[in-house]
Amino acid sequence: DSVILTLVYDSAYYYGKSTYAKQNINIFGITQHMDLADAYYSTDTLPDSAKDLANNFPFIPNPFKSTIVNGATVSPQLRIPLDTAFGRRILTMDPNNFVDNNTFQYYLTGLFITTQNTQGLSSGDGNILRFNMEDPQTMLTLYYHNTASSNQQVFSFTFNTVARFSNFKHNYVGADANFLSQLGENPPTQNNVAFLQPMCGTKVKIEMKGVAAGSRRIH
Repeated sequence: DSVILTLVYDSAYYYGKSTYAKQNINIFGITQHMDLADAYYSTDTLPDSAKDLANNFPFIPNPFKSTIVNGATVSPQLRIPLDTAFGRRILTMDPNNFVDNNTFQYYLTGLFITTQNTQGLSSGDGNILRFNMEDPQTMLTLYYHNTASSNQQVFSFTFNTVARFSNFKHNYVGADANFLSQLGENPPTQNNVAFLQPMCGTKVKIEMKGVAAGSRRIH
């Protein structure tokens, strides 16, 4: 019938305007296995399929508004309908792939979730949001019927035990000249300004010569 990916907002972590602008979310299947024992970094990437399971789904972020699902009030969340062919692939796969969670995770190698194809945002628009992947309501849910019953069946997969990481990309076209010099191969040893950026952005090393080793208070 349908496949829904539910992502619960982490309302404590967001950045941007309170008047949220529309974005588009894309979801691709990862074609390489991930392992909880491996280390992943924010500069890492993994190969993915070219098929957008979310079909460039449009949404307006709202990390503070509760959602109504089947008549019940639940935590603020983003519910994304996925391609039904993806659901049929899961329902028709070898039953042995369901023997335990590790086996299923090996078969369904992972999802790449991104808003990188969002267009039309003006300068200063958009938001930085975080989803709580360990929340029990963050899940992949299949709604389906079978020949044994006319009632709709529901099957859900949570993500609290899977490997995951965030990847960040920055576009510095048109950035401040001082900032670009800081990023160059030979950055200036001294500068009147310094630029810091989180999420795999930039870092700054500050040396204050002549300050006593035991003096650490800065006003």
